Amino acid sequence: MNAATILEALAGEIRTEWAQQHRCRVHVAPDPARALELLAAGAPDGCSLALFYEGEEPADDKGIVCDEQVAGRFSLALACHPGLKPRDGQGAGTGALAEAESLRAFLLRESAGEGLLDGWRYGGMSSFQLPRGDAPLGGYTLTLTGIYDCGDELEDEE
Repeated sequence: MNAATILEALAGEIRTEWAQQHRCRVHVAPDPARALELLAAGAPDGCSLALFYEGEEPADDKGIVCDEQVAGRFSLALACHPGLKPRDGQGAGTGALAEAESLRAFLLRESAGEGLLDGWRYGGMSSFQLPRGDAPLGGYTLTLTGIYDCGDELEDEE
């Protein structure tokens, strides 16, 4: 298993079961810088979500990365574009924070964590702001940690 495969599976799960009802476009970014570009380029009629791999640590106490298992950090950056209008019956509670909280609830309640040995572990939420001309774009990044076996990668390389 590798991080790219886990990201694609997570993105597919979010697209299928959460994104459509939240008018959210889901992207898998090859790196953190590209994730920010994808968010900034989003359409003004909804939210954008960019998933990216942030890094990893050994999953065991030996400190050997890719010995067998790693704890990968996966980030999900979500921004709602200024042109987004609240849905009928919903007031100021809709926006990036409300959407990020909804996504967090979905992930912790519904996500199977395909490819992970023990499901997702929630690592917290933080805010971000991107300068963008007259209208800066802000949002929230959720961090998830998942332990996976990267031993298959080593066997493929030999």
